[in-house]
Amino acid sequence: MSCPGGKSMPPVFGGDKGYERWKTELEAWQLVTNVEKKKQAITVALSFPEGSEVRDRVFNEIEITVLNADDGMKVLLQQMDTWYKKDKLASAYDSWSDFDSFRKTDDLTMESYITQFEKRHKKLSKHNIVLPESILAFKLLDCAGLSHRDKQLALTAVDYNTPDTIFKQMSQALKKSLGSKLYLQAALN
Repeated sequence: MSCPGGKSMPPVFGGDKGYERWKTELEAWQLVTNVEKKKQAITVALSFPEGSEVRDRVFNEIEITVLNADDGMKVLLQQMDTWYKKDKLASAYDSWSDFDSFRKTDDLTMESYITQFEKRHKKLSKHNIVLPESILAFKLLDCAGLSHRDKQLALTAVDYNTPDTIFKQMSQALKKSLGSKLYLQAALN
């Protein structure tokens, strides 16, 4: 999406995207945009959805002349930090809760499930939450939505004597067993 004059729009704030992720994308946008530095904060403020809380707050609490300055983006972000930035503990807990409650649903392929699982695990790592390989492997298996028999098959494909690779082994076992299962179902039909 682009602004008038061929300038790219800032990233969208809200929805499933958290505040910290939005700030990271905004930083990337600042590196590639053609919008002059003095106009960036106003461009960002105008990109917030009409009638949204964030747009109302920005235009009610920050003077336009303050936004229309070389340090306007710094002021905008400092103010938004006071409204939306979570403290480290709350952010770590949110990441944990997102990881712990994640389950494979019928609309996810096994590969997509594993990718989403790994993405959530990576967020934990950013908060210095480190889980042993075996816990990750067992959590991956338990939340994959498999029957008892399929879980047992996956477990037989993992060598527990190599604990440093157990998560990777479990990921491969789940991908492999699901692929074989689909192949067998297609052959029977």
